[in-house]
Amino acid sequence: MPAPRHRKGQRGKEAASGVKTERTWREKNAEGIITVEGLQWGAAALAFALYTNAIAFCGFCYDDLSAIVDNPDVLDRQGDGEMSSFAEVWKNDFWGTSIAHRLSHKSYRPVVVLSFRSDAVLSSGEPWMFHLTNAVLYAVCAWLFVHVMLRPWHSGATATEPAVLAMLWFTTHPIHTEAVTSLVGRAEVMAAICGMLATKLCFSSNRVGTGVVVLLLGCLCKETALMFPAIMLGVDLSTAVLAPAETRTPPSSPSRLLRSAAMVTLIVGYLALRVWLTGGTQTVATSFQDNFMQHLGPMDKLRTAIYIQATYIWLLLCPRSLSCDYSFAVIRPVRAWAAPEMAFAAVIISGVLAWARYGILTLRRSGVVTPLLALGWTLGPLVPASHIVPIGTVLAERLLFIPSIGMAILVAHIAACAASRSRLHGGVVRIVVVACTCWFALSTVRRNPDWADIDTLHTRDFETHPDSIKLLLAAADRNKDRDFGYAFECASRAQALVDAEPPGPGSRAPPFNAGLTMMASLKTKTDGWSEANATEAVQLATRVVNEIGYNNSGGNAGWSSIHKVLGIAYLKLATPTGDKPLLEKAETAFSTAILYDVNAEDPESHCRLGMVLGMLGRPAHGHASFATCFQMDEAAGKASQASDLQNYAVLMLDLAGLAAQDVAAAKRWGSQAAAAVQTVIDMLPRDAPVAHKEEWAKTLAALFALRDTAQVPDPA
Repeated sequence: MPAPRHRKGQRGKEAASGVKTERTWREKNAEGIITVEGLQWGAAALAFALYTNAIAFCGFCYDDLSAIVDNPDVLDRQGDGEMSSFAEVWKNDFWGTSIAHRLSHKSYRPVVVLSFRSDAVLSSGEPWMFHLTNAVLYAVCAWLFVHVMLRPWHSGATATEPAVLAMLWFTTHPIHTEAVTSLVGRAEVMAAICGMLATKLCFSSNRVGTGVVVLLLGCLCKETALMFPAIMLGVDLSTAVLAPAETRTPPSSPSRLLRSAAMVTLIVGYLALRVWLTGGTQTVATSFQDNFMQHLGPMDKLRTAIYIQATYIWLLLCPRSLSCDYSFAVIRPVRAWAAPEMAFAAVIISGVLAWARYGILTLRRSGVVTPLLALGWTLGPLVPASHIVPIGTVLAERLLFIPSIGMAILVAHIAACAASRSRLHGGVVRIVVVACTCWFALSTVRRNPDWADIDTLHTRDFETHPDSIKLLLAAADRNKDRDFGYAFECASRAQALVDAEPPGPGSRAPPFNAGLTMMASLKTKTDGWSEANATEAVQLATRVVNEIGYNNSGGNAGWSSIHKVLGIAYLKLATPTGDKPLLEKAETAFSTAILYDVNAEDPESHCRLGMVLGMLGRPAHGHASFATCFQMDEAAGKASQASDLQNYAVLMLDLAGLAAQDVAAAKRWGSQAAAAVQTVIDMLPRDAPVAHKEEWAKTLAALFALRDTAQVPDPA
């Protein structure tokens, strides 16, 4: 090998110093390029800056509506000061339901709920405060990532280039948008903060007791934080068994035994706490559109779970298309080992196995544990999402927040190895990471406004995943009042996608009827109304009732809603002729809908039942149903619908007519009718359709006629 060429005088300097040029370059490469403190605050500033547009433009969206807006543990929905007490927060799940209840989601995150409650108090429930807190927490997370997880790439008080590259990769990664811009993702960020802080306390500061407390706090932020002590146990075990003898800490050392005992105690203690809180009840089975995995046979479920885990890893590497939903048929059941999805999974799994082998060899040869640590932080938090136990979703991007920490550690390790190999290798890695960082940052800033509101999010993600049955149903619901044909097409397509999926061995037929329910509901809408539509709605709703039945779980929103749709269809058919058998069927359907509306969230069924009872000649009973409807509206802090008030006014006219011989009763009923009509007139916009105005003119004429015969006060 020819001797390297040197500048004039360089050889003499080398001879005097006894150091080769290549070694001098490597030493220079190992030097820091920025202070650690500067990198930490730079990471925090960058993290916060990337989400400032979320603070400015985003409101409550998607799961935020259930976890915050409709959660009595967070907001006073009724405006009457009736909120859950501080003690009740510790007994309820993430969504405000008692965690011991059999319909509870079993997600226990009281620390996050209390943080939401604090935001609500400070901002009177305005969403900007919630988003500001999320952005600040993300900045804290980025600061800790540099301070704790990138410590191997600190050179004294300065940070090396690999630390800078890893910081940029982690901070700008767009997969974080669902964890930061979506407010419910705060659980992931807070759990990650606790996990990194506990890592420092248990390993660097040797403050195991404080670290255990922080880990318990993390578990009360998100259940996946339970994997942190498992990761720590794995790191301890790996270094005790695989590290070279000269760097190995004896397995029986007091610090290692104390740390291991603390981690095992925490895991067992937290699991015991959950069993005690839930009373031993199991997770409620989710619907097919939320998570079809629960409806697969064992082998189909195993193959699909492997494919989902591979998809998680791929999203960390290439977050090209982001979405709030990965339900059927974005991801389909994998029915065979020779399916293309399994080939994709095999490639990803091969990469993970190579990563594990490299980590083991590196630990054995040099005692460096960072490759295995990165693997643990990447795969460990995904274990709860592997569908070993039932969960509420097929795949969610927010679940990748903590695994992205492990992937960023790997980026730092690759950058350090490449830089120590040669300038060329280091330069290539630098260019790739910087290019990815620019792409990531742009994607993050562009993705944030998609979470402005539920309509914007669904519209945007429907473009990305047009075969999602959840997004198809959302599109149908979003367009039901403005484009009947398109809405019906979306609902039909959602149902057709599921109907076309054959059940595999050991699988149950997909219990999905939401498409049929939406189709039946659309057929009862005024814009699409005809006798043929109402008849078809009855047929569709009856099919759903016959197929699904009632699951005896103590309440079923789907069972309630389909009976309401069935009742509306019967009422539509009966209205022109007053057909009594059809009205009686409508009464039965509405009564069933009310019976199984366990959360008392559907005033419309009470209103419709009041109409039916009035048409059946039982207006007094109808009056009671309308009264319940208006009470539910008032309790929910909503103004009653104009159509409800209109139907109520008509019923009051009927009561006044029945009481024509009793002037006092006629006045009472007529006055209530007049008040209802006057309220509707006040609600009627100036540009209301002519048909609406004519309808109200008829109602007022009836009132005036009643006034003339029974001396009812002038409604004007």
